[in-house]
Amino acid sequence: RVSGPTGRGFDVSFAESMALVGLAEHATSLHLGKFTEPYRLYNLDVFEYEVDVPMALYGAIPFVTCVQRGGGASGLLALNPSEAFVQVDAGNTTETWWIFETGPLELYFFLGPSLTD
Repeated sequence: RVSGPTGRGFDVSFAESMALVGLAEHATSLHLGKFTEPYRLYNLDVFEYEVDVPMALYGAIPFVTCVQRGGGASGLLALNPSEAFVQVDAGNTTETWWIFETGPLELYFFLGPSLTD
């Protein structure tokens, strides 16, 4: 690399959120945002794991879905093959911060207005 190590990061806000779900392969609850430390996305195989911690278990699926008040929904899929950390701050407007170690970044936004769209 000409410029040395690089990182990729971005922020996404989900307005009027009732629940944010996703980031599969973690031994935590379905609803995201109850931890002060970020969720770790990393492909690995864990034999004995702790329950209710945001550490990755097997694969990394960087996809979240926001269910909004009034029945709306939206989502985000962030494809990148490197290690990532996702911080979730749940509230009326759910804030997410995504940081990827390196590599290309492909973002796919699912704008709804419902879960079937």
